[in-house]
Amino acid sequence: MNNDDGFIMNAINDRVLVLRLIFFFLLIFSFSNAQITDYQRFEVLSGKVVEYRSLLMGNPEKGIVVNRNLLKEAVAINDHDTELLLLSHQCWYNMYKVDFDNSLKSADYLEKKSLEYGNKRFQAVAYTYKLNAFGHNQLRNEALEIFDKAITILEKEDQSDVKVIETKNNAYTYLSNMYLTAKQPREAISVSFKAIKDLQNVRDPEKKAQFLYRKYSHLGAAYVMFNLDSAKYFVRKSIELKPKHFPENDDVTILNYSLLGDIEKGKKNFSKSIEHYKEVEKLIPKDYDIMNQRELYKGFAESYESLKDSVNAGKYQSKLQNVELKISENKNKSLHQIIKEKEETKKVGATFYFGYIILSGLFLLILLVFVFRLYKKNKILTSQENQSKEYLQSNIDIQPNREEQHKKLMTLLQDNSSDFFVEFQKVFPNFNQALMSINSSIVESEIEFCSYLKLNLTTKDIAVYKDLLPKTVQNKKYRIRKKLNIPDNIDIYFFFSQI
Repeated sequence: MNNDDGFIMNAINDRVLVLRLIFFFLLIFSFSNAQITDYQRFEVLSGKVVEYRSLLMGNPEKGIVVNRNLLKEAVAINDHDTELLLLSHQCWYNMYKVDFDNSLKSADYLEKKSLEYGNKRFQAVAYTYKLNAFGHNQLRNEALEIFDKAITILEKEDQSDVKVIETKNNAYTYLSNMYLTAKQPREAISVSFKAIKDLQNVRDPEKKAQFLYRKYSHLGAAYVMFNLDSAKYFVRKSIELKPKHFPENDDVTILNYSLLGDIEKGKKNFSKSIEHYKEVEKLIPKDYDIMNQRELYKGFAESYESLKDSVNAGKYQSKLQNVELKISENKNKSLHQIIKEKEETKKVGATFYFGYIILSGLFLLILLVFVFRLYKKNKILTSQENQSKEYLQSNIDIQPNREEQHKKLMTLLQDNSSDFFVEFQKVFPNFNQALMSINSSIVESEIEFCSYLKLNLTTKDIAVYKDLLPKTVQNKKYRIRKKLNIPDNIDIYFFFSQI
């Protein structure tokens, strides 16, 4: 080999070495970059979600299309938190469309995914949307039960977490809305004040002001039904608290001006009411909530009728009728979907048809079993309630050494004081341990309920003191019986008198 050949071979070897080094560094870079890319994809998606939320609020129809695309991205990169957030937006959209059938379906799916990912807060969010659907349809028992589920979950979360507080606040709002829909403003006001009391946990003054901005507006909506001066007071307080960075036409501002119109209409100042309604009309976006559109057009029509302005009254009556029709169509969308599914089912074939018949029969059988068990349970509850009434009537005496203590406990309970259960444990120090020795899985809220039974409080008394339905109290008693293995023939108050 001559010198030229040696030089060429060395050059080739150097080039191979350089290529190997480049390949090695590319391999390391691609590995590290893959990890960075996942993080970056999360960040990019999060940024997109923040940007599009104003679109969803301002133009729900376009916003929900973007929401579906973002949801696909979240699922693709396993970003569970963003996925749950986007699913909650789907629930909001169905609620906005007054599509209660799909509201429940989307809330069920959000609950399912929340359980799968172990996210308790979003599970509670799913319950709040179910609560809204039940409340709007005046399914009161279902609404109260789902409200209890949501609050039970949220009470176990960090009470200083703003998102937890916001979710609780939404639950209170939807429950209050149920009472407003039923024309029970005083119950709505009671619920709203409970929500405001809960806001004491908000440490950030600006965030607290934002919550109160909404709650005072909601109180105004309740008071407008029976006390116009109080309604005006809370609406004005809401307006004063509006955050500077909020848009000119946010939903609370629109509601506040609508309420001012309603207040002036109630005071028969119809010209002023129309002025406020016109302010609302200027502010409302193109795809404004149709439920609120209905109230606005109704206010316009009634005010113009009172002023004998038949032209404008007719104009807004026409708009009102169109909105009423749209609401009716949205409520019936689920019916159209069912009809469509039935038509598609006919094309599938005989096998599927017979399977469908069998499944329907099984469903009917399960339903009959459920109804029978419910009937049997109600019969047992009625029998147990009668047994308890007889027992309490013949065992109402309080031990002399416990009389003062009993009075103190009853006072604390009537005042809904948080010191009640602490004081009860001082009077009955072994009570908790006795219950836990029977069933170690019993939780504090159940033990506190048992304390009411220890004090011989009737179903009616517990319902009044704790703002529950008597039926809810009876069901709680039934569950306590099961948990503590109390035989059906033993009165529940007698059982606790022995502990």
